[in-house]
Amino acid sequence: MEKIDDQDSNSVTTADDAMPVPKETDLKLTAAEANKITAFINNKAIVPKDGCPVCGSPKNFVNEHIWKMETQKLEPTFGGTFQPLVATTCHNCGYVRFFNKIIMEWIMQQAGAVEGEAENGD
Repeated sequence: MEKIDDQDSNSVTTADDAMPVPKETDLKLTAAEANKITAFINNKAIVPKDGCPVCGSPKNFVNEHIWKMETQKLEPTFGGTFQPLVATTCHNCGYVRFFNKIIMEWIMQQAGAVEGEAENGD
């Protein structure tokens, strides 16, 4: 167990107690998945072309790599011990935002089911 020194206090925490940090995986989004996620995020934005929370730039891109956030060590979450994340990066200042891929896919699936019911007259 690696110790992490906390210079601002007299306490010492271990690496196991530290906040989880997203890690890049070998998994990549296809161009179609990236476009679908971009449309999803743009659709969910409160203001059209919602900008970066740091600099306000509307120019962001979806990174092709899928990241993972370790969640639990004992019981699986969403079928595993990590949650897959999709990152967007601001072209202007480099600010990065993470979105939970499983939650986004679930919301898109639910929205598709509702749209399909409306088209079928259900």
